[in-house]
Amino acid sequence: MDIKINMSVFGVGAIVLTQSTRVEYYLQKFATDPDYMIGGGVGKVVFAKQLENELLETDRFFNSHPRHRHNYSKRWAEFMEDCVILASLRSFLDKKPIALFDPIELMHSDYMSPQVA
Repeated sequence: MDIKINMSVFGVGAIVLTQSTRVEYYLQKFATDPDYMIGGGVGKVVFAKQLENELLETDRFFNSHPRHRHNYSKRWAEFMEDCVILASLRSFLDKKPIALFDPIELMHSDYMSPQVA
């Protein structure tokens, strides 16, 4: 099943379309792999912070020139996958559901924010 992950909760202005099986794969990986196997050995918590910082920087890069998505398509695809990884990891660490994009929420004026608009 397709899902749309709302990355605005991390300050990233992207909605990521992915398969629920991708999220399930990462959740299983984070539940079963020991910390030394995550993020080159830094562990889940540190890796989540590093990945969040990298995604914010990459988001700025792609937002600076929308054509970058086409000119750097491999980097764009990696950025999208990294968004899925971060959302899954934070869901695992925080024991909270992944924030999904709901277009109905955009109709409520109190929901609008610069990151989502």
